[in-house]
Amino acid sequence: MINNKKILAAFDIDGTLYDCTDAIITAFSDAVNEYNIINGTAYNSPEPELIIGSLGMPIYEFYPRIFSFAEPKDMPELSRLSEEKLDDAVSAKKGRIYPHVREIIETLHASGITIAAASNGSKEYVSRVLSAYELDSFFEPLISIGDEGIVNKNDIVKGYLTDKNYSKVYMIGDRDSDRIAARANGAKFVYCNYGHSGDSEVSEFDYEIHSLSELSNIIK
Repeated sequence: MINNKKILAAFDIDGTLYDCTDAIITAFSDAVNEYNIINGTAYNSPEPELIIGSLGMPIYEFYPRIFSFAEPKDMPELSRLSEEKLDDAVSAKKGRIYPHVREIIETLHASGITIAAASNGSKEYVSRVLSAYELDSFFEPLISIGDEGIVNKNDIVKGYLTDKNYSKVYMIGDRDSDRIAARANGAKFVYCNYGHSGDSEVSEFDYEIHSLSELSNIIK
């Protein structure tokens, strides 16, 4: 019998467990509008397609891309306001978790599989999502970009593997950054084709799923 305690399932968040579309578009629009009122600027909100297409980038690349229209001096405050508004939107459940998320997470956890979050989002954001939907108790303590020695998702997954002896490791996500992190750490990549990636972004994977419910046939 397989010792399930030696299996790690590392989950991306946006586009895998959580659909942030409504929350993030509203939050960023509100942030820009508030910034304009306070500072007398006339910036337009980022295009929704740009925001969604940039999800999966490390946070230090994400905001400069989203706010490339802004003066450099304005970018830190725009980023701070956006993060604040997004936290509020997540807490108010303006996004949604995908179908079957809770039942799959509970089932994996009950079987002894170690569950971790591997997201390029900030630690505060990931924590807020997991807490809002009462999933945080199932996850390992978060490792995030900004922690010592952690600069990308490859490092995040590696951090969960440090001093552990897992017999199997799975990276579950919807973007090519998830595939890269899986390959860098010898993990199986489970591609969630219902997420935020475009049709041609991810072309190589070990497993492809249309719903998180299909994980029960893969991780066992």
